[in-house]
Amino acid sequence: MSRFALYYNGGSLNRGCEALAATTAKLIKDRCGSPHVALLSFAPDEDREAGIENIDEIVDFNFCDRQNQMYRVGKNSAAYLRLFALGKISPTAADRYFFERAYRKNSDTRAMLGRYDVFISTGGDNYCYGDSVAPAAALNRALKRAGKRTVLWGCSVGREDLTAEKEADIASYDLITARESITFELLREVCPKSRIYLHADPAFTLGSEALPLPDGFIEGETVGLNLSPMVLGDGADGGDIRFAAVRRMVDYILEHTGRSVALIPHVFHERVSDLAPLTKLYEQYRSTGRVLLIGAQKAPGARQLKGIIARCGLFVGARTHATIAAYSSCVPTLVLGYSVKSTGIARDLFGSEQGLVVQMGGLKDENILADHFAALLERRDAYRQTLREKMPLYIQSAAEAADRLARL
Repeated sequence: MSRFALYYNGGSLNRGCEALAATTAKLIKDRCGSPHVALLSFAPDEDREAGIENIDEIVDFNFCDRQNQMYRVGKNSAAYLRLFALGKISPTAADRYFFERAYRKNSDTRAMLGRYDVFISTGGDNYCYGDSVAPAAALNRALKRAGKRTVLWGCSVGREDLTAEKEADIASYDLITARESITFELLREVCPKSRIYLHADPAFTLGSEALPLPDGFIEGETVGLNLSPMVLGDGADGGDIRFAAVRRMVDYILEHTGRSVALIPHVFHERVSDLAPLTKLYEQYRSTGRVLLIGAQKAPGARQLKGIIARCGLFVGARTHATIAAYSSCVPTLVLGYSVKSTGIARDLFGSEQGLVVQMGGLKDENILADHFAALLERRDAYRQTLREKMPLYIQSAAEAADRLARL
C-alpha cells in the first residue's frame, strides 16, 4: 500500500486549501489502489473541523514557521554561533543551514517523514510570489536524501517570479503538474521536460452542497462577488481606485439590471480574510436591500460555498478557487487577477483572457470593472456554453493527473 502525504497546506479556513486537499485525496483514493493519505498541515485544527473526506490522518507540520520546535537552536550553541557568522556573510546561506539542520538533527521529524512514500506539494501558487522558498527547498532536499518521491501539484509560476533558487528547487521534483499552459511552457524551459505535464487544477472536480439560500438571493439571477485583500492591497479599507472600481461595478449592477449582489468570501484567515473588504462594501450598500453578505456569522465550507456560487447567474471573483468553483459550475465569470494563474486558466478555457480577466495591480480606470461586467452580461450565454463543453474534459484531465501519481 502506497502512503501519500499532502503538504504545504495552509489550513481549511482558506477554502481553496480545503478544496485542494479534499479533491486531491479523493482522486488518489479513486485512482491509486488502496492508499493511505495523510495531510501535513499548517493548521490541523482547521482541517479537522472541516471534516475533509478521504484523509486518513492529519499531522501538524508547519515547516515554514521559524518558531516551530523542530528548528529550535540553543543560545550560544555551536549551531547558534554558526548561524550568527553565516548571517553576517550570507543571509541566504544562513537560511539554508537553519532549515536543513532540522532534518539532520531532529529524529522525530525524520521519523514522521519516513512514514510516507510520495510527498505532494498542494500549495499551487507557493512559487508564484517573491517569497523565499528556503523552507520548501530544505524539505525537498531532505526528502530526496531519504529516497522519497516528490510532486509539485497543480502549480502556477510566472516568469517574473522565477529565481535561481526557485528553478533549482522546482527542477528537483519527480513530477510536476501545471494547471495552466503559461506555467507549463515556462517550466519546460527550465526543468526536465519529461517530468512536466499540463493538467486541470484538481479543484475542478470538487462536489457541491446546496445550503438554503438567504432571503434576496434569486437563483440564476444573483451576481456573486468575491473580493480579496490580495487584489485590493491598501485599498481594502475603501480608499483606493481599485475599491472605487468595485463600487462603480456594483452601482452599475444595481442601476442597470434587476439583479442582487451576493458578497461571497472564500478565505477566512483573520490576517487575509475576504470578509474584511466584503464587509466594508456591504455596509456601503446595506440600505439598498439588494446586496447580501454570505458567511458573516459562520464560515461555509468549500463545498457549501461552491453550492452558493453554482446558483449565481454570473460571478466576479478574486480568489482562484472561488473562480474555479464558478467555472466548474458553468457560471460565466469575470476574474479580478493578481498573478499568472488567473490569466492562464482563463486563456486555456476560452482561448483568450481578453474581457474575462482584469489585472488589478496597475488599475487606473474606475470604470473598467463596470465595462467588463456589462460585456460579460451580454455574452453570458456563449461563455456558459463554452464552460459546459469544457468541464467534462477538465474533470478527466484532473483524474489523469492522479493516474500519473499511481505510476510514480
